[in-house]
Amino acid sequence: MPYILNTSAQIKEMLNELGLSSLDELYGHLPQEVRTGNPDIASGLSEAEVKSYIESLAKQNSSIENFNSFLGAGIYDHYIPSALNHILYRTEFYTPYTPYQPECSQGVLQAIYEYQTFICLLTGMDVSNASLYDGASSLSEAVLMALRITKRNKVIVSETTHPEYRKTVRTYLSGVDCSINEVGFCPDGLIDFDFLKKEIDEDTACIVVQSPNFFGLIEDLEEIGRFAKAKGAVFVLTANPMSLSILKQPADLGVDIVCGDGQPFGGGMNFGGPTFGFLATKEKYTRQIPGRIAGKTKDADGAFAFCLTLQTREQHIRRQRATSNICSNQSLNAVGAAIYLSLMGKDGLQNVALRSTAMAHYLYSKLKQTHKVKLPFGERFFNEFVWQIEPSAGILAKLKQNKIIAGLALDNFYPNLKNHILSACTEKKSKDDIDKFVENLINP
Repeated sequence: MPYILNTSAQIKEMLNELGLSSLDELYGHLPQEVRTGNPDIASGLSEAEVKSYIESLAKQNSSIENFNSFLGAGIYDHYIPSALNHILYRTEFYTPYTPYQPECSQGVLQAIYEYQTFICLLTGMDVSNASLYDGASSLSEAVLMALRITKRNKVIVSETTHPEYRKTVRTYLSGVDCSINEVGFCPDGLIDFDFLKKEIDEDTACIVVQSPNFFGLIEDLEEIGRFAKAKGAVFVLTANPMSLSILKQPADLGVDIVCGDGQPFGGGMNFGGPTFGFLATKEKYTRQIPGRIAGKTKDADGAFAFCLTLQTREQHIRRQRATSNICSNQSLNAVGAAIYLSLMGKDGLQNVALRSTAMAHYLYSKLKQTHKVKLPFGERFFNEFVWQIEPSAGILAKLKQNKIIAGLALDNFYPNLKNHILSACTEKKSKDDIDKFVENLINP
């Protein structure tokens, strides 16, 4: 398929339709620092010279490998087994077109089926789809599912859910006749149960909670599940899938739909993407799942065979009955997750989660020993937590000069959490990494 550039006439027509005078005006909402324009490449250069110039531009980026990084907030620096890419980059997986056609190969269908099985084993749910774009879109699709299931029009979302996920939900629901009410959090960083009790009523379609939440804290899902059940609302959980290997299965806590971002399962940080979204639910809600499901059956000769057993997008069924207009699942990344989980096994996955937790709690204890840091939310966290220091901006900048990324400043997302920082640890962190971080923090 050739790539066809827009002609000058087409660009002018588009700008006229939008009431704009130039492309600069079209991109005016973007910060100036990211509007780099076209590379200033001199004419008459050879291919080798152009390649060398582009590589010099790329070297202006700094790899996370060059830093002692404690970034988390949804994208995590887990170790990726070397075998994963050797398997994933086989042409059978790497080169096929997006496999949503019924006739796609048995090998790809089996890999998707195995991915779905892994997700069901982790969540305790009955059925998983073949994946979604990312964690934010999987949560948005879960909310749309709840609206269809209950035929109600009120959505309750905890403020401790990832801020970017909440924005995505609002975008998805902008054309839907429903209200979105956000429930705040208590001084301990957990959902405000008193406020939740007042908000939930017979019009509530679903309660959306993240656990571990955006601050890394583990919410009381069982209690929230009781609230949801009492009012007939769907309980939607978005979670770090790595935590599911050591915490109770959501299905045992009253959760109806589990979703999230699968990046921790063998995905690179990659400037935040691409990743994939996972979504699993109870069997009775199968027909409301977006996307597609790969199933296992037997062929005419009685041998095992795999096929797409459910396709709910408008391409395959009557548009008015479609539950999704998703044009592709993230099969390559989802298959990568299946490979990762196969390589790690149950014990390996639990060891990764436990070591990540242990390193985060070690960092917490080291920060607690200093006199510069406040720890506002307690120790009920998985692999990341919030700490406070003043003035955070200057301190974070000095640490970065020493090749340490302390974490994510929260004031851009929560203005009332000024000078609060979210830091994460994975199994790749050592005590030496943490000790050097704390030492630089105390003696900048």
